[in-house]
Amino acid sequence: MSFRRLLPYLLILAAVCLPARGSSQARRPALWFEGARLIIGDTSPTIEISAFLVEGDSFMWVGKKGERQPPANATRVDLTGKTVMPTLIDGHNHIGLVNEKDGTNKKANYTRENLIDQLQRYAYYGTAATMSMGLEAANP
Repeated sequence: MSFRRLLPYLLILAAVCLPARGSSQARRPALWFEGARLIIGDTSPTIEISAFLVEGDSFMWVGKKGERQPPANATRVDLTGKTVMPTLIDGHNHIGLVNEKDGTNKKANYTRENLIDQLQRYAYYGTAATMSMGLEAANP
């Protein structure tokens, strides 16, 4: 399995879990993630109970839990029961018109609160980027 293929997909997970320390990469401890169902996002099979090592901003090893032991200095992160996968990108939507709470679809729904609600729903389901086509507020 190629680490280069995994890096862009899993970098967000590592960035979220890395402790906020100085700007030096060398100061970040190694992180050992284990237990998650890992969906690679290419033609590689899903790893049902995975482990992976992140050092600085690089994935150093990815495989099945138990194939290797974490380095002695690594901070362990238990992801049992979680799924790790590439983030999704929604390249075409018309965000803001639908109110998910009452099912309506109208221009009056285009409010800051409704936009935030919809973006939070996207994030919950693994969508990290979305592109609005820009016609929402102009629609009748």
